[in-house]
Amino acid sequence: MHDNRSGFTLMEIMVVVVIIAVLASVAGPMIGDIINQGKASATRSKMSSLKSAIVTYKNDVGRYPFVGDKGNVSCISAYNADRVLADNAQNNVLVNPEVLLGVPGEAKNGNEDGCWSSFYGKGGRKWKGPYMDSDPADFMTDSWGTKIRYHAFDHSLILWSAGPDGEFHNLANGDPDPDVLDSEAYAEGETDDLFISIARFRRKFSK
Repeated sequence: MHDNRSGFTLMEIMVVVVIIAVLASVAGPMIGDIINQGKASATRSKMSSLKSAIVTYKNDVGRYPFVGDKGNVSCISAYNADRVLADNAQNNVLVNPEVLLGVPGEAKNGNEDGCWSSFYGKGGRKWKGPYMDSDPADFMTDSWGTKIRYHAFDHSLILWSAGPDGEFHNLANGDPDPDVLDSEAYAEGETDDLFISIARFRRKFSK
């Protein structure tokens, strides 16, 4: 009794392999885009929660966590954003009321105790946190593993994620667009960075 069934020819197998390769080359980037869209949504949500916490902190204490140039500001304003909104509890004012905001060498008068006393007397006692329930290593990091920046720019105070490529692109002249853009340099209006505006002010920030 003869078996009339036949296997695939080499040509048929090659055609199938080529088709699979073509589909994979098309589907791969699409899958990557879908994953990044999900991560972007998660990062926006995280930054929105962080913004709410910062605004609540401001309402309690009477001022936003400070950013500024140590050479141009007085003791109480000489705060480095990495010192007040770091990705660790020791240096994050949203979870730790005893963050030392003025550090030696960063304030004009170099008076560590004076800076702390000034802050504490001007709002530190009004701290009602913690303002975030999770660890700073989580809420200060975007979905791609890069630290979210708390940044003063032009007339705005913003939260800034580097986006999928992990690089912070230069900001254009003007307030950043809060939407996700999708190419190389923000200076040309195109980047994958994400922004959320916390507040706008009448005067530009001094640098």
